[in-house]
This record gives sequence, C-alpha cells and structure tokens, in this order.
Amino acid sequence: MKTKTLIITITLLLSSIILYQQTQIQQLQQSIQNINSDHIVQQWLIEHYGVSSIDELVQQKLKEYGVQYAGNPFTTALYPGQLQAENITGMHWYTYKSGSLLNRTDVIAYPEQTASYIIFGEDTDNDGVYDIIYAKNCTTGQIEFQGTDAATVIQHAINQLTNGGKIFIKNGVYVINTEIKPKSNIHIFGEGDTTILRQGDDRNLQAVVLFDSVQNASIQYVSVNGNKDAQTSTNTAINHGIQVTNSCRNIKIAHNHVHDAKNLGICVFGGDSENYSIGVEIVGNIVHDNGRDGIALDDYHSRILIVDNIVYDNPDFLIGTARYVNNVIIGRNLLFFTKVMPTDNPREAILISIDCYNIEIIDNLIVNPEGLNLAKGIGTASSAYNILISGNMIYGTLSNAIEIRGSNLHVCDNWLNGGYVINIHSEAQDIKITNNYILPRSYTGGIALGGANILITDNYIKNPSPTANYGIQVNNPTGAIVTNNYFDPTLPTKIDYVSGTIDVIKGNINYVTENSGSVEFSGTTVSFAHGLAGTPTGVWASFNSTGYGGWTWTANSTHITITVANSGSYTVYWRAEYQP
Repeated sequence: MKTKTLIITITLLLSSIILYQQTQIQQLQQSIQNINSDHIVQQWLIEHYGVSSIDELVQQKLKEYGVQYAGNPFTTALYPGQLQAENITGMHWYTYKSGSLLNRTDVIAYPEQTASYIIFGEDTDNDGVYDIIYAKNCTTGQIEFQGTDAATVIQHAINQLTNGGKIFIKNGVYVINTEIKPKSNIHIFGEGDTTILRQGDDRNLQAVVLFDSVQNASIQYVSVNGNKDAQTSTNTAINHGIQVTNSCRNIKIAHNHVHDAKNLGICVFGGDSENYSIGVEIVGNIVHDNGRDGIALDDYHSRILIVDNIVYDNPDFLIGTARYVNNVIIGRNLLFFTKVMPTDNPREAILISIDCYNIEIIDNLIVNPEGLNLAKGIGTASSAYNILISGNMIYGTLSNAIEIRGSNLHVCDNWLNGGYVINIHSEAQDIKITNNYILPRSYTGGIALGGANILITDNYIKNPSPTANYGIQVNNPTGAIVTNNYFDPTLPTKIDYVSGTIDVIKGNINYVTENSGSVEFSGTTVSFAHGLAGTPTGVWASFNSTGYGGWTWTANSTHITITVANSGSYTVYWRAEYQP
C-alpha cells in the first residue's frame, strides 16, 4: 500500500511539473519563433550550446531546472542531484543512487542520510494551500514541530541544526508570513517548481528567503512567489524574492523559480566598502515577472557567479550591478522579453555600473522579439574597467547591442544584431572590438566609433534589408585603428566620417585605403581606376625607363590620372593611399 501511494504521489508530481514545462516552452517558442530559421543563429547555438534551435535550448535549460522524466519514475531521478522521495505516511524511503532507486525502510541503520529535517504539510480545507505544516526529524523519524505558520515551522527546524544540515521541503504551497533565514551551513532543498514558498498577503517582507551574515548555505529547487499584487508597501528596499546581505560568504542559489516579487527577484544587497558578500553562486534559476530587476548586485560584492539562468520579463534590468562590484562571471544565461514592459525607460538586459571591474560576460543569449522594448543588450558605465564580453548572441535590441563607456574592454567573438550595434562613447578608452559578426537593424549602423585608443579588427559587418545607414561612424576618436574588417559591399556607406578621423585604416575588405598596380600606356597621359574607398590622398609611381622626363598626378573618387613630360611608351608602377 505504501509503495502504491508513493507511485501515485511521484506520478502526480511529475505530471504537474511536465505540464508547467510544456507551457513555458510553448510561451518561449511563441515569443522567439522569428529567429529560428536564421542559419547563422543555428550555427551559433550549435557552437555554444550544442543545440540547433532556441526551442531545444529552452527545453534543455528547463530540464536542467526541473524534472528529468523519461517514463517509469522508479528508474528516473526527480531532478539532477535529487536523492530522496519519501512516502510521508511512514518510514518508507526511496533514494536515487548510481542509476537505480534503492529501497530504504530503515533510515537509522542506513549510513547516508539525505536530509536532517523534512517539511511537509496538510491541506485541511482543500484550497490548495497547506494549513498545518510539519517538521520531521530524519534521524529519529519523529515529527518535532508542527503549526499553522509555515515560516515558523521551517525556521524552528533550521534553528535546531546548530552544526548545520539539510532541510528538505516537500511539494506543496507554503504561505510565508515572516522571512525564512537560513543559518550558516544550512542547505534548503525542494522538489522543484511544486515546492512553493509564497509570501502572505500584505506581509511586505525584506525577502521571502533572507541570507543574513551567514556562510556556506544554500537554497535549491524551490519556487519563490513574491505575491507582488498583494503587497502594499512602496519601499523599494524590501519585497524581494531571495536576498543575500551583510557580509555573507559562499552562498548558493540554484535551480529555483523566482517570480512576482514586488521589487527584485534575486539580489545580493547591503554592500559597502567594509560590509560586502563574497562567493555567491546564482545558478540555473528561472527568474521572471518581478517588479524591478531579475538578478541584482549591490555595491562592492565580489566573486559572484551568475550562470545558466533563464531571466525574462523584469522591467528594469534583467541582470544588473551597482558600484564597485568585482570579479564576476555572467555566463550562459538566456535573457529575453515575451511582452512589452510597463516602463517609460526600457533598460539593458545586462548592466555593469560605474567602477565595477574584472567582469566576464560570456556565452549569453539575449533576445528581444520584434515589437518588444528591450533597449540595449549589454551596457557598461563610465569608469567600469577590465571587462570581457565574448561569445554572446544578442538579437533584436532597439538600440545598442553593446554600449561601451568604460576602459580596458575587450568585445570579441559575439553575434550581434541591434540598432547602432556597438556604441563606443567618448569617455571610453583602451577598447578592443575583434572578430564579431555585426548585423545592424535597418536604417541604423554597425559601430559608432568614439573614445580613445580603440582597435577595431577582424569584424564582419553585414548589411540588412532594408539597408543600414553605415558600417562604422566616426565620432572624433583619438588613437583609432581599423584593420582587416569585412564590410558588406551593399552597405551604402562603409565608414561615415561625422567628425575626426581614423589614425590607421588598412587591410579592410570592400573599404580599400591602400592599393597598387601597373599600367601600360603610350603618349603623355594615362587614367586608370584606383579601387580606393575615396579620392587618393597620396600617389607614388615609378617607370620602366628614365625617358619620361618627370610626372604629375591628379585623382578623383574613382580614377588616378598620371601625366609625363615626354611622350613615349611606358609601364608605370603605382601605389596609392586614401587616408580620410
């Protein structure tokens, strides 16, 4: 009987999560279907994610977050790393280990324990919310705490673990009326999207889950619902989903579903020069429909890992930092909108604020479907420095795919599409733009070139249909070098000189600034095409004999004319340069 009950419980759990996944996948397919046919998008996805379409990528990431169901639940893990599936009617356990489920009926005798406490509940009025919550000690098998307030019961269990331990919260809806505060060495696990921690109406908590001055703690496989529409406070410093604050160390926030917080979804806050958190991992979460940022880092925090998250429909920044944040990796995240955001100032998908340093933004996919209002893909503020932006795909931003204001930035190996794709502002300096595929939106441009000490090399600048306005626009840079780039021959203006010039420009395809050749002629004058991007600023010539008696040249935008003093038959060897 116990085994039958377990099978039914697991089957219902799997069915509900699979249905949620299918709904999510359908929504994502609907919002980004317009770009799946692009061959270049497909190649980028294969190279960076090992999948051939965005649909596959979404399914892959959702499976990493949720249930890995392939048939019989007795041969399939509930989710990556999950170890327990307990029948709460008795001490009957099943543990997934080494590819098979092991029957555990004697918890005390078994050498490996999966949790210190199990939290579960009872819905006495059938409204879908637990009314009585229990905390069972997994060593003794006894229910040690029970009550009508979920946060109180969970916190009681946490407080008993003075030397650390694991809290496993079974599936169900738990109303949270006070903050859940993990202590040091406490690790909270749920059963994925069906373990729901929902903030109570008008509670206006600091955060549903609050890590405060602790170390070596985590929360994984839990759904956090901020219940934003039922919160009345206008204080933007509270009402977050999950928050890390006050000099925490080594915190892991992984594989959670965080949504509908009135302010920030996941945040590392409370930072100053003497009080900041170090070593926070934000991995594999789904974060959406929060009132402000999806994932946010306050001042000074260090050694932050933000990878493999799905973040969408947060109206300010999808991922953003405040000042002085350092040593951060933002990688392999899927960032997008599915609807127009209610904001008068559409923001960046990723923002790196002033004075941040040692940041890597790598292998992210940022998508803005047509008609939605993601203004910019990645933005770096003035005085941010030592930043690598590499391997990202940014598609469809209304304005810049990448906006640069800092220093010591390297933008390389990205696939970029947007309005005025890369914008290098006047305060930017020591910038490298290398080996990017750049596709402007129609009637915009590829690279806006300002700043100081700028290298633009080995990029492929494509022309959309209808056409873009230019490939590179020159806006009074100093120390600019533009070499070995490919300009689409259909671009109406390869380089648009608004103000200033480029110090070194050579080796570019379809924008020739150096050319040479030879031509034979008889008489005193010969005219020939020079193939340069503009009227030559310098022409050099030598002849196959010395009888020409001196020579002069003139030129226009297409041809060079050489005139010699003495009539005869000559071969002239010429070289010309165009330096705008």
